Amino acid sequence: VNSLIVDHFGNVFSASFIGLVYRYDPDSGAFVECPGLDANFYVFARDALGFAYAALEDGLWRFDGDRWSRVAGPDIWSPFQYGPTWFSFSEDGTLWAYAGPGLLRRNEQGSTLFTEACGIDLIYDPYDSSTFQNGVTGIAPLGGARMLVGTRADGLLLFDGEQFSHIAFGDGLPANAITGLVED
Repeated sequence: VNSLIVDHFGNVFSASFIGLVYRYDPDSGAFVECPGLDANFYVFARDALGFAYAALEDGLWRFDGDRWSRVAGPDIWSPFQYGPTWFSFSEDGTLWAYAGPGLLRRNEQGSTLFTEACGIDLIYDPYDSSTFQNGVTGIAPLGGARMLVGTRADGLLLFDGEQFSHIAFGDGLPANAITGLVED
């Protein structure tokens, strides 16, 4: 299992590294495969209303309580060479996604790719092991347009709707290595 999510309907979804998406069936007590979601799976996220989304190689999918429907094609992930390792939605509906080339913000006004923020490099190449690379370890909404971004070695980045600020060890974090973020 590489991703797990519960939507606001109480559905539990799981996905594997081989790209299959499953839904927990309380009647049988087992996980059953979700038909139609057979493209390479990347990660789950929830929007501000609690709807589950799945990032797949063939686009962005949303579960409406009964079935999964594709809401955007694979171009949603451009300029990425592959899909996101993390994605989330801010309360205002903005899509935030991360993959090797940087942090992508996509909304009605267009798309912005952040390759750095507050002097922190956000580019990560999974095929380059010759040097240490920072990268993003999680994205979490904070209400409105505000988002929190975790990094492998440089603490947190706070987007206030306009710009980023940096929160690090010296600002009260127990360490600069953020291994994950979870929404409460």
